[in-house]
Formats: sequence, C-alpha cells, structure tokens
Amino acid sequence: VYKEEEMGVLTINHALPAQMPYIWQLLDSKGNVIDAQQVNAKGTVVHTNLEAGSYQIQIIFDANGNGVWDSGIYDLKQQPERILFYDQPIDVRANWTNEIDWLVED
Repeated sequence: VYKEEEMGVLTINHALPAQMPYIWQLLDSKGNVIDAQQVNAKGTVVHTNLEAGSYQIQIIFDANGNGVWDSGIYDLKQQPERILFYDQPIDVRANWTNEIDWLVED
C-alpha cells in the first residue's frame, strides 16, 4: 500500500483530428496496459495514484466504434485500425502532477 505522497498524477489535454471514437491507453515501461478508456476527439484524461516511473500513451483510432483494436481482415482488404504513440516516454514522479498537451493533426 502506497501513501498519497508516494504517488503521481498525469493529466493529458488532447485534441484529435476526426469525430470518431478513440481508445486511450496508458502503458507502463514494459508495455502493459495500465488503463484504457474510450475518449472523444477533444478532452482531458487524468490518471491519478500512479506509481513513480516511466509511462507511454497510445491512441487507437476506433473506426468501427467497438471499443477494441481490430487487426484488419486480409481477404476483405481491410487495414488494421490505426495506433498512434506519444513521441516520448513520460516520467511520473512521486507527489508531482505532470500535465501534457497533445495536439494530433491528421
């Protein structure tokens, strides 16, 4: 059990290109999904009570709106849903709040 002052907060203000559903994922340094949620094109995502460490974020362009990443269908010539990673790792420190603005242009 961690104390509150041993945890960090990560706030990301995002603006994404199209009006479609998106899946927002927070990954730890090993690539494991820590949190996943559906988001709209504009908004703010707040992750509280994070252990100090390095994190990565990715956005899945959920074209069919089913809430999961689809790998595509070769026979139908359907491409996989697009995944976009934030361009650098995010370091979360204990008792700190990190705020990031992420503008994604198509």
